[in-house]
Amino acid sequence: MAEQARHNPDAELHRQNTQLQHQVQIKQLLLHSLSARAMLKSSGFAVLLNDLARIRSPGIALQHIQLDEGRVELAGLAASSQDVPAWVNRFTEAESLTGKEFSELQISRDAQGQLSFRLSSPQPASPTTAANTGKGGNKS
Repeated sequence: MAEQARHNPDAELHRQNTQLQHQVQIKQLLLHSLSARAMLKSSGFAVLLNDLARIRSPGIALQHIQLDEGRVELAGLAASSQDVPAWVNRFTEAESLTGKEFSELQISRDAQGQLSFRLSSPQPASPTTAANTGKGGNKS
């Protein structure tokens, strides 16, 4: 027992273990990113366009649609400031937008009084960013 208590773990083995754990974390994040990309390629843009056409609103004119690795950005013009929230509330009717979180909504009016909006979902964490900040991995 005394000999076991005096035993110090090998520093090199500890370093290798830490490095391997870090590599596993990066590979898990990469796998998650690739899975999201595969889903996007298999159904993403066509389903999103179909859903947007189905939930169209006469007060909304989309000018920009971007879908990138699960991130959605929509921009366009609105007839009134109430049209945008009413349209966003209909996202629950759209399979590709149900449960999608949007972290940013910008609404502005230009000098001519035209109302524009930009709606963006959060940027997914990249494997290198998450690994460098020590964040990532499993979400509970």
